[in-house]
Amino acid sequence: MATEPTPNAAPGKRRFIPYPDGTARHFNASSRTPENWHNVHGLIEVYEIDGKLYNDLDEVERAMVAEAMLAKQEKRAPRMRDGRKRGGRAIRKLIAPVGSYEIVGD
Repeated sequence: MATEPTPNAAPGKRRFIPYPDGTARHFNASSRTPENWHNVHGLIEVYEIDGKLYNDLDEVERAMVAEAMLAKQEKRAPRMRDGRKRGGRAIRKLIAPVGSYEIVGD
């Protein structure tokens, strides 16, 4: 179920990415993966803007980190993993193609 984005939820500009295909491309995962994160596990929010569905990219990344930390405490596999390549100790971020995301001001 999509929710309306709350105004002033984050300082600066929020980065919205089309759900589920844009989110899947950004995290190098199948289009089913973001649907599982939202529908099955309830880990991310989906926003409806002008009749289209989006994820807040920063929210998804924060949820991924929080889930990894919780999984480590509970000694289980995290429910959110992505297919991005890891370079050394850090995650290398992929650059999304032009037009696959939308920047919306608060």
